[in-house]
Amino acid sequence: MLWCWCVAALALIVLDIGARWIRTALLHSGYGTKRSLFDFKNATATVEHIGDEEDSCVRVDFDFEHSAWQPGQHFFLCFPALNVWQSHPFTPCSVPDGRSKTQHHTYLIRANSGITARLARMAKENSGSFETAVVITGPYGESSVKSEQHNSLFLAGGTGVTSVFPTFVQEHAAGYVVDLTWIVRKSQDLLWLAPELAQMKMTLSKEQKAGTRMRIFVTREGGPPLSSTGSSSVSISSSAQDNEKKEMTETVRQVSSTSVLEDLLAPSPYFEINYLDGERPSISAIIQEFDERAALSERSVKVLSAGPETMGTELRREVALKNKAAEVWDGRDAAVWELKWDNRS
Repeated sequence: MLWCWCVAALALIVLDIGARWIRTALLHSGYGTKRSLFDFKNATATVEHIGDEEDSCVRVDFDFEHSAWQPGQHFFLCFPALNVWQSHPFTPCSVPDGRSKTQHHTYLIRANSGITARLARMAKENSGSFETAVVITGPYGESSVKSEQHNSLFLAGGTGVTSVFPTFVQEHAAGYVVDLTWIVRKSQDLLWLAPELAQMKMTLSKEQKAGTRMRIFVTREGGPPLSSTGSSSVSISSSAQDNEKKEMTETVRQVSSTSVLEDLLAPSPYFEINYLDGERPSISAIIQEFDERAALSERSVKVLSAGPETMGTELRREVALKNKAAEVWDGRDAAVWELKWDNRS
């Protein structure tokens, strides 16, 4: 008796999958480029494991020829070497370049279970990094960069920084009051975005803009570590010679990561690092301090946040206290929130 509803549902599923396959085929076959439409080409990604067993993260980097996306949009990534039938949505934390035909993709993926855990394990078995093919589909979603002029507060927890960092990079140059607050467990987590943070730190130091600031809260440490290693990768090999080469490579990586981390932790104007020694930062204090900084500006405030759901709940409550509760609204999905309040007199 319900066969008509089943047919309609199956038709929608087939249309959705078919549209995604066609879109993927066009993207990887050179649609809009000089390549042949029958020349299907994968992206070749470098997969790197960063962190330890307690705080494990996988960084994926690759270049691919296609048009630029908008900050805040996401792609579906498929790793054929692991599972050709699964694609997972991830938001790139790299900034798209509208002037270039080749775009650089960077993804931070928390190593939990399934494919993400397999990526981390394969990276650790190959001295911390390896290369693999990637098939992408997208972009999907809406841009997080709005045409309205706002003072902007970006708040991220852990790998949620991927959803807000590109927007912060684009909006900090607009001349408004712009803050990025990133909450991490350990100082070694800064290595997830080491090149991007180093560039931003240098930019803020040169520009000397009082309206732009980046703050990092380290919750599980009471001060800078005496020695830092960027990876807890282990070497697995069948021969002593391979073991020796991998151990040497791992030593070089650890020394390099330690040097990079020391540079990131060094004091710098408008780039602050705070150690909380087991405590969490006060969302209320962050909101209040930013409101005071933005009070001199005649623009409303936009808050873009990504991270644990508990952080989002507390953030919505604090923004509601400064605004009409009906105007506090959720963003694109359960992990990203875009909130606003008006502090104009």
